[in-house]
Amino acid sequence: MNFQGFLDFIQVIFMVVVVVALAYGTTVLIGKKSSGFMGNRNAKVLQQLSLNMNFQITVVQIQQKVYIIGKTNKSIELLDTIPLDQWEENEEKHMKLVRENQKETPLERFFKMKNPLKEKERDKGERD
Repeated sequence: MNFQGFLDFIQVIFMVVVVVALAYGTTVLIGKKSSGFMGNRNAKVLQQLSLNMNFQITVVQIQQKVYIIGKTNKSIELLDTIPLDQWEENEEKHMKLVRENQKETPLERFFKMKNPLKEKERDKGERD
């Protein structure tokens, strides 16, 4: 391979890197610009609860109000409206109760469980 062939190879590699960098930059730019069109800063889904295949309750915050909406396959109905500060206060109370009532995490309970298979093996070994 001569020196000119090596320079041509480096030039091709450089061009590929430039094209990839431009494609990445364009993708990031389009992502930032389109998030303003697709995302809505005024509405936020706080919770969703599916009661069955055909019915779902959704809690949506729009500005300083919280809307509780019931959705089916054929209709959407407003169930209730709550001020945002009342929702946040109730959410804090709920989380406090959950923390107080949850003595240990499910993972901690799992590790504390007795393994019946190991106990049987140990009992069998003690009898022998």
